[in-house]
Amino acid sequence: MQVFPFLLAAVVVLADSTDVLPPCRKRVYCNSKLLHLMEINKVYAGPREYINLRMNYDENKTLNDFEKLLNSSNNPSKGQLIKFANKYFSNDSGVEPWVPPDFNTDPEFLNDIEDETLRDFARSIHNSWPRSGVKVKDDVVQNPDRYSLIPVPNGFFVPGGAFQEMYYWDSNWIVKGLLISGMQETAKGIIENLFELVDKLRHVPAANRWYYENISQPPLLTEMVATYYSYTNDTAFLRKNIKYLEKEIDFWLKERSIYIRKDGKNYKVCRYFVPIAHPRPYAYYSDTEVTEDLSEQDGKEFLHSAWSTFESGWDFSSRWFKDPRDTSEATPRKGTRTMHIIPVDLNAIIANALQHIANF
Repeated sequence: MQVFPFLLAAVVVLADSTDVLPPCRKRVYCNSKLLHLMEINKVYAGPREYINLRMNYDENKTLNDFEKLLNSSNNPSKGQLIKFANKYFSNDSGVEPWVPPDFNTDPEFLNDIEDETLRDFARSIHNSWPRSGVKVKDDVVQNPDRYSLIPVPNGFFVPGGAFQEMYYWDSNWIVKGLLISGMQETAKGIIENLFELVDKLRHVPAANRWYYENISQPPLLTEMVATYYSYTNDTAFLRKNIKYLEKEIDFWLKERSIYIRKDGKNYKVCRYFVPIAHPRPYAYYSDTEVTEDLSEQDGKEFLHSAWSTFESGWDFSSRWFKDPRDTSEATPRKGTRTMHIIPVDLNAIIANALQHIANF
């Protein structure tokens, strides 16, 4: 049997396909007829536009009034949907520009780069910090039920465009870059944001949006803390917050683990595992399109793996295909079976986190 380097000794998991999780607790953004019709009719140009809007009224009123629209017109036109959206939602993603207070236009690390071209290149990268910085608006804190954004206390950095939230494993490289740039307080703030999410959800979601509530990303929080500690030797910070590192790893060992048997021995290993059988809100149209010609069981299997693949951070890649060598299908993603695969890199990340926690 061929062994791919990213699998643990050719172990394949026979995953439980039971749908045990809802997409998220906010029905307007995650699981409702309103979401379905908005996305299927492409009321908004981009797949994330609707789910990042602010509700003008509370969720119950929004859904109840939409139900009244359905009762009067079982299949509302796109024009009716646009009219409803304009009344009940505002174009407000919940963030505003923010400049890190410890940003320095002339950081020390530039002095160590002798080549002028490389130094200018490094400076241009460093100067991007203020351009990508945002913070949560006060209105999100005061009216959290009106947004898909999950509030966090400190500023953070976003990819831009439709992506106006803090992504989990992106933060690992952001923290490393901030520390190189001499921005220790900002790096600390990013990590504190992640602690806030662990405290609220038991894990770090893929990003601070409610539609990511039940999915995470590679668990690199402990690695970020270890990197921060190597720069600062901030023992008080470590002592105060180690409980969050333990809480997150406990989540992965309980909610993302499975026992496998190999060579007569049982092993507890982790996998990316998100058994949700609903289209992903941020990819609703494409998920619906892929599953419409699949059987109910195959459709559920695909959706489970689609959510799990996003959790892996590798969305999408042939590493998650049932047969990585077979890309002959018109839509090869249909063969994605992420929950059936034990990734060696995920288990290495968790082993490294446990080692760090033991040594702190």
